[in-house]
Amino acid sequence: MRLHHRLARLFGYDLVHIRRNHPTVEAHLGLLFEHLKVNLVFDVGGNCGQYVQLLRDNGYSGHIISFEPVAENVEQLNRLATDDKRWLICPYALGAANEVLEINVAQKSTFSSFLTPNQYAEELFAKKAPVKDVERVQVRRLDDVYEELTGSFEESELRPFLKMDTQGYDLEVLAGAQQCLTKINAFQSELSILPLYEGMPDYIQSLQRFRELGYGLSGLYQVTRDHSTGFLVEVECVMQKLP
Repeated sequence: MRLHHRLARLFGYDLVHIRRNHPTVEAHLGLLFEHLKVNLVFDVGGNCGQYVQLLRDNGYSGHIISFEPVAENVEQLNRLATDDKRWLICPYALGAANEVLEINVAQKSTFSSFLTPNQYAEELFAKKAPVKDVERVQVRRLDDVYEELTGSFEESELRPFLKMDTQGYDLEVLAGAQQCLTKINAFQSELSILPLYEGMPDYIQSLQRFRELGYGLSGLYQVTRDHSTGFLVEVECVMQKLP
């Protein structure tokens, strides 16, 4: 082992080659966006803008469209987007149908979902996962809003990326995006290895569906681990269209 690796290990770190090993989801997305020449990101489940901040800090300067239905989050996103001319806020959710649904607003808004958190989620995340309110929100199909949202782009120059973080509802988002998926070369989905919501799809079921849609696994990164048991709970999954 080389000296610089030994020194890093002494302080609890390791040294890895970013372009060769893609050690973090940020590093992977930076390289993937460069490879695919991504110039538009659909940020589904915009929450309070954390993902947009990650992208901006990671060097992405292209267009972003965030979809977020929870009223208090929409207000915050609109404030944040005031100074970012390439960031558009859509105050509705995406799903398999155009409809009005009730969303469970959690104590910590990142856990808000159309699904109900199960007992394991409430035990693992203590006071963060329980539902504090229910809102009736608009749901749209991405296929039905895609042309309107991308109308200012030249079709030949458009290279979109789809990010989904909907707390167990990602397959519903994909079900409403069957037509425009032909134009999306890669997407990101947060998967629960251990279920956190009642009735959510199994992660193996999700990966199988991604494969059926013509995408292969490009990157897989830890989000949450249950340190009391050592089991992996959530991962960020990046999929790329198969050749």
